[in-house]
Amino acid sequence: MKTYFKTSKRMFKKHITQIFSISFIILISIGLIFGVAASPSKVNDSITTYYKTKNVADLLIKQKRTTGFTLDEIELIKKQYGEENIMLSTSFDIEEDNEVTRYQYLDFNNININQLNLIEGTYPKKEDEILIERKIANQKNYQLKDTITYHNVTYTITGIVENPYYFQKLEEPSYIEDKDVTNIIYLKKNDYLPITDIYISLKDKNQLNNMENSYKKIITKEKNKITSSLEEVTVLSLYENASFNKLFTVTEKINIIAFVLLIGFICVSALVVLSTMSRLIEEERTMIACLETLGYSNFIITLRYVLFAFISTMIGGLLAYFVGLFITDVIYYNFDAMFSMPAMTTKVTITYYFITLCILVVSTILVTIYTSYHMTKVLPAYIFKKNSPKKGKKTLLEKIPFIWNNLSFKYKSSLRNLLRYKKHFFMTVIAILGSTILVFLGIGLFSYSLHDELLGDALTFICALILVFAALLTVVVIYTLTNINISERYKEIATLMVLGYYNKEVEGYIYREIYIMCLIGIILGLPLGHLSLEGLFNLLDFGSMKEVGLYVYLITPMMIILFTIMITLALKRKITNIKLNQALKEVE
Repeated sequence: MKTYFKTSKRMFKKHITQIFSISFIILISIGLIFGVAASPSKVNDSITTYYKTKNVADLLIKQKRTTGFTLDEIELIKKQYGEENIMLSTSFDIEEDNEVTRYQYLDFNNININQLNLIEGTYPKKEDEILIERKIANQKNYQLKDTITYHNVTYTITGIVENPYYFQKLEEPSYIEDKDVTNIIYLKKNDYLPITDIYISLKDKNQLNNMENSYKKIITKEKNKITSSLEEVTVLSLYENASFNKLFTVTEKINIIAFVLLIGFICVSALVVLSTMSRLIEEERTMIACLETLGYSNFIITLRYVLFAFISTMIGGLLAYFVGLFITDVIYYNFDAMFSMPAMTTKVTITYYFITLCILVVSTILVTIYTSYHMTKVLPAYIFKKNSPKKGKKTLLEKIPFIWNNLSFKYKSSLRNLLRYKKHFFMTVIAILGSTILVFLGIGLFSYSLHDELLGDALTFICALILVFAALLTVVVIYTLTNINISERYKEIATLMVLGYYNKEVEGYIYREIYIMCLIGIILGLPLGHLSLEGLFNLLDFGSMKEVGLYVYLITPMMIILFTIMITLALKRKITNIKLNQALKEVE
């Protein structure tokens, strides 16, 4: 076994580039998917904790009658939910000078539901003193002790507060149809005013998560019960609350985007890992034959390559966990552009992390087992002998003399080589096609999000993240596949150099094929990217291709082409520094 471990150690050292490629691809894919997918749970858990701490009302019953609730109706609600779980209030919206002001009268000594967060100042003690919402104060630059006049009455601001029931930074919808509330003020309770609002907090709140389906079922049941027992009322749950509704909408859309990313990134990553491991095992064919002649079993020989694939994948997977956590935290803080977010919870949902990691680990191992085991089934004598170069084949263009006869030799040879290495051709085209789709999705979503006021900055930031990670994945894909293409053709490149080809001519001979495959991948990827984005809009139930800028169709191919050129320039030395003697000595 000493020989086995020594050769295995050398294999890891020799193929450090492949370890890096696989690890980085896994890191990019899992890191982004985990980070995006975990952010809705992070937001939901933080908001749920806050909503329980502040005892936010699960239901709001608004009386349509101007006379408010009767004593009998109030007693009925108290009996049904418990006096400690309800809060009585008076509120109404008044429009004046094209502005809508919401007046809410509260008993500041007994706010057991929707507990106000007093940012600065004190609670009102007189009828002409008020509290004002912080988002309104910020928008209008109100300060403590400022006086403001509403409906011919002058009020003094004694405090600035945050109501956990209103935490979005956009204006709240008014009870007046098709209007938004411009100002929200809180006044000392007036016993002469009718009770228009009854806030209800469910008894088993600590056992509920307001983002789960079980909560929604309970809320629906309670709404139906109240509606059937009271007349002329409107019952609003958190799902009708503007702030919570918007939060639900954004997190739901992010979950859908995360699922689409899961499919796209896994497919592209698995394909590139397949190419990398297939090439590695092909390079190791002589070592496989040696180990077989020394008496090692097929299982033991296959195990070394499985370990190589597993370790490479796990390195990227473990690093991706921390990248994902960072992305989740950054996304959470970007929600603060739309909402007054509470302190972030430390709880992390790692479901998507394990799903993505398991899929990539299993697919990598299965591909490695298949490729290596297939090699070990061949007799050592045949493994020692390298595969003969594949014969060139005629292309479809050769049947069109007008085009073929006008092509120079270098283009004829490049086109024939594309069919000569069919496996490499299809894998490269499909990988670049997948990368094109992902880049198109990233730019397309980013283009749309810039014009979407409902979903706002959080979605814009996520789309920017997707674009960056799709670009990174594309760079790694092109680098890995180009590197494999060069490595597979060392002897061919060396032969051209010996025949007197200049470096630029040799580079063109290899890179011309890369550029052709890149263009084919782009041409196929753009319409598929269009269809994928259109399908994503349908899943998200918002947006359309009409709202995506035409520049998306220009920037996407430009980015792919730019990455390809950058990679080919970076790999120039690999071609020019080939050791001719060593390459030409290879037996075929």
